[in-house]
Amino acid sequence: MTYPPDPHQGQQSGSDTGGYGYYPVGGQDYPPVGPGYGYPPMGQYGAQYPYPPPPGTNGLAIAALITAVAGLSLCGFPSVLGLIFGIVSLQQIKKSGEQGRGMAIAGIVVGGIAAAVILAWLGIIIVASASS
Repeated sequence: MTYPPDPHQGQQSGSDTGGYGYYPVGGQDYPPVGPGYGYPPMGQYGAQYPYPPPPGTNGLAIAALITAVAGLSLCGFPSVLGLIFGIVSLQQIKKSGEQGRGMAIAGIVVGGIAAAVILAWLGIIIVASASS
């Protein structure tokens, strides 16, 4: 394949030529790059495609955090659901690569603490009622 003559022949490649010209590498010359040679100017690469959208947030992770916090305020069953939703959503996130790992972990921690408090209160109530 032949290339058109270099208008900067005899000059040093690089900044002296405005970024156009031959760039010797390994004893071979690259074709000239720039306007008039059928190539885009340096720094531009033709058609650019947008990045693919990032994976969404796992819905179960959101549900885990919401139900765990609701369990704190309602002092009841939603905290156990938050714990379960958090565990299931972590497994889903590992497989799918979705976002929301932090929310799932927060749902597990808050749900676990709330469930432990609820179980402790139930234990105290059972012991108190059995001793009286």
